[in-house]
Amino acid sequence: MGRPGALGALLAATVMAAPADGDPHYRNAALGCAFDPPAGWARVRHAGAVAVFIRPGARAEPARRVSPGETTMEFLSRAQRVLRAPPARPGFRPNVTFTARPAPSMSLAEFGREMRRRIARLRGVRVVRETRGELGGAPALIRTVRAWGAGPATLTRTAYCIRGARLFVLALTMRATEPRRLAAAFAKLHASFAWKR
Repeated sequence: MGRPGALGALLAATVMAAPADGDPHYRNAALGCAFDPPAGWARVRHAGAVAVFIRPGARAEPARRVSPGETTMEFLSRAQRVLRAPPARPGFRPNVTFTARPAPSMSLAEFGREMRRRIARLRGVRVVRETRGELGGAPALIRTVRAWGAGPATLTRTAYCIRGARLFVLALTMRATEPRRLAAAFAKLHASFAWKR
């Protein structure tokens, strides 16, 4: 899918097509959460994410191997490498990426500052907005990042939440020419998120 744009979750950079569930709701009993991806978006497999959904029309690409034991700092380093790679190709499609990994040994505020520090060192990536919020009622950091380069510029809105021993990341990436659509789609996605335990 090319350059998705956001540390968030970063990073649905490569995906492999998988059969769609036909169910408009996504549920994960193991992680105890659920949300509703945009209607009609196809679920695809991704080696570095729990679940990825893409707008119809995206091209499938081979998935890259990612260690299941990847730490949060390793994840951030990988995100930096991906963001330095060539930007989105014409085949890019908007996507939702959901990840869960071991929580960092720092608070959510400290994690946010570390991410801002890393983003500041990157070319073609800028934090547009950052606010405190919630994800399913749990404290969260909501960040919008713009990424640009030789290909289409992208906007990614991401919710970061530390719950229990995990860092949860829910991100929506769209072209930068669709800011209102991004805001509306993320608001609906974000509102649908719920913890089931």
